[in-house]
Amino acid sequence: LHQLSREEFLIIVRTLRTQGRYVGMTGDGVNDVLALKQANLGIAMQSGTQATRNVADIVLMQDSFAALPEALLEGQRIMHGMEDTLRLYLTRIFTLAILIATIAMLEAGFPYTPAQNSVISIFSLTVPAFFLALWAPPGAVPHTSLVRKLLNFVLPATVVTGIFSIAIYLYFIAMTQDWPYTQLALTYASIAMGLFLVVFVQPPTEFWAGGDRLAGDWRPTLLALGLFAVLMASPYIPALRDFFGLDPLRSLLDALVIGGATAAWMVLLRFVWK
Repeated sequence: LHQLSREEFLIIVRTLRTQGRYVGMTGDGVNDVLALKQANLGIAMQSGTQATRNVADIVLMQDSFAALPEALLEGQRIMHGMEDTLRLYLTRIFTLAILIATIAMLEAGFPYTPAQNSVISIFSLTVPAFFLALWAPPGAVPHTSLVRKLLNFVLPATVVTGIFSIAIYLYFIAMTQDWPYTQLALTYASIAMGLFLVVFVQPPTEFWAGGDRLAGDWRPTLLALGLFAVLMASPYIPALRDFFGLDPLRSLLDALVIGGATAAWMVLLRFVWK
């Protein structure tokens, strides 16, 4: 390989890439510059030329390859963490867009107050996303389109969650004729579905592995259960009630309706993914 010209290096890299390979290239001389630029990952030696170091993605200090295995694992963790958090955020954003548009067309008010939307984000997005990124496992990252992988999860989750959210809102507005209370009921339902979605993102068992591969990690599930316990306790603990602004539901029947709808949402969403 050391006898190859820069054009031959370039041909090899381009050929491998056209075959769908993910190409890494190491080099230290001027002849390697074009091939390093064409590779998916360019790796230069610290002792190499300035031009080589400038075009490389990674520069190996002291020309040591010892850092590469750990860098590979960290890159895999970053990719898996990004995918998990994107699934949560995109599902939430698209569901909210469908919910707002539908309720506006029906002239039935607005689904949440800004404060309630913030509380939903804290429980079902901000806290879970932080820990999902922190706990993201290493492992091979399939060389498939990120958009396709996200749509496989996000599209069914958005449609099913949007349908159930609209149904819950319309049920409570019809039964109570009380817009603020309807917003409160939908807030509880949205948080509950959002926490179940965390479990679907990192399935601890085969039963939950519908929209994503089996993870076998129970930490996200335990986190979701802990947040759910905080949610249930917050209306009855003055400090939490003042912080989150969540009042208790008026009756056990209302709680059963929300719980039953959430369970039905979970079963239907899993069925759609399967």
